Amino acid sequence: MNLRQKRVSREIFETLTKVLYGEVRDPMLLKIRFTAVQVTKDLQIAKVYFELREQSTFTSDHSSITANQDDIQHRLEGCASFFRSHLSRNIRLRRIPIIKFYHDQSQERGSHIEKLLLSISNSAT
Repeated sequence: MNLRQKRVSREIFETLTKVLYGEVRDPMLLKIRFTAVQVTKDLQIAKVYFELREQSTFTSDHSSITANQDDIQHRLEGCASFFRSHLSRNIRLRRIPIIKFYHDQSQERGSHIEKLLLSISNSAT
C-alpha cells in the first residue's frame, strides 16, 4: 500500500467513524465499530472492515452471531450511499470510492487460537 492509499484510507476511516457515531440513528449499527479501511490502488473501492463491539454477549450461540453479522452487514450496505455522501463532503478526491463492507473476523480468530493454546497447555500439565 503506497503513501496515498494509506492517507486516503485513514481519512475515510476517520470520517466514517465520525458519521457512524454522530449521524447514524439505527441502534443495530451502533453495536459495531470500524476496524480498518483499505482502498484499491486506483482509489475506486474502499473495503471497510467492522466488528461487533459487544461480542461477549453473543458468544453462546454461533448461529445467532452469524445472523446478527449478516443483518448488520445488510444494513451497512443499505447505508453505503449515506456514508459516501458524507465522504464527498469531507474528503477532497476527484472520485469518491465505492464502499464495500466486510466483517472483520481477526478478533474471533485470535480468541479461538488463544482458547486452543490454553486447552493444549492445560492438557499437557
